[in-house]
Amino acid sequence: MLRITPVPVTEKGWDTGLVDAALRQTAPRLAYLIPDFHNPTGHLMPQEQRRDLARAARATGTWLVVDETLTDIALDVAAPPPFAAAAAGGDSEQIVSVGSLSKTCWGGLRVGWVRASSRVVTELARVRITADLSGSVLDQLVAVALMDRLDVILPKRLAELRLRRDALTSAPALPDWVA
Repeated sequence: MLRITPVPVTEKGWDTGLVDAALRQTAPRLAYLIPDFHNPTGHLMPQEQRRDLARAARATGTWLVVDETLTDIALDVAAPPPFAAAAAGGDSEQIVSVGSLSKTCWGGLRVGWVRASSRVVTELARVRITADLSGSVLDQLVAVALMDRLDVILPKRLAELRLRRDALTSAPALPDWVA
């Protein structure tokens, strides 16, 4: 049975004490996090909180699925390192990072990626053979080509996103068609 236990992200960010308490009280098998530019708050989780959450998850046997889709979209700060980098002393074994190129490169590219231990990646590849609905091979090849060129693509994409953000935030009002 699936039981969801939400933990709020406030205007000040994550309350790691509350997250730790939720993990200890419910001992979930899995916790889903968006630590980088959290949607909808935009918060970026500090490294210390990442370490604390990795330790708390390890202590309760909770796997962390960390959505890093927005990590590269750092408009005004340096992009944070992968969440697993904050885990010390073997805490990263239970961390599975996921993401896609849809925000970084193009919204129409529906190809995801996984970063995890070699054991987890091997198991996911084994399961994928029987459970996958088979993503487009062409899209996957495009994704590989884009990932090889992110150092060229990303600065241009970030400049474009900054221009859009600045235009939106400097507008005196929303257009009439937005109701």
